[in-house]
Amino acid sequence: MNIIPIFPTLIYSGTVPVQDGTVERIMELKSNNESVKRSNIGGWQSKRFDDDPLIDYFLNNIHQQKALPDFELLSSWVNVNDKGDYNMPHLHPESDYSFIWYINAPKDSGCVVFENPHVFVDAKFLRINYNVGVKCNSTHTYQFAPVESAFYFFPAKLTHWVEENKSDEPRISIAGNINFKDDGAPWD
Repeated sequence: MNIIPIFPTLIYSGTVPVQDGTVERIMELKSNNESVKRSNIGGWQSKRFDDDPLIDYFLNNIHQQKALPDFELLSSWVNVNDKGDYNMPHLHPESDYSFIWYINAPKDSGCVVFENPHVFVDAKFLRINYNVGVKCNSTHTYQFAPVESAFYFFPAKLTHWVEENKSDEPRISIAGNINFKDDGAPWD
């Protein structure tokens, strides 16, 4: 018997180098602005960051990599999580994909964790298949450890959270939401 994993969840990953002075600039931004309260428990989130040259630098790099279909930025912001800070489970309605780009990612600063969107209806089946060794990421969650310069684009409908930062350094990321541009091509 064959097992054919269908309806995959596509997460795009890669790297965009962090420019010198970026961490210092973000820490200055943090010290001069109050935090927006969204999914952060502790930590600091900036107001919208859409017009900043840093987000332009990141998005220009993404467009040059040509890994994603053409898209438009809906919103972006900066996250700074110090020791003990984390982000609770959430998703990003009204956008196609969301992204996270790690600016500073010390060891033990907490993984981004994605919940399997099929976990409720398939929980027992996924557990059984995982225990018999089916290799299709049929677990309840999947996580990525933060790595400086790494980015992830993921479906905005995926429930996700960021674990507690257990390091003595801040975990810094830029996050945002995008919508793909429809080229009007018909389905084949």
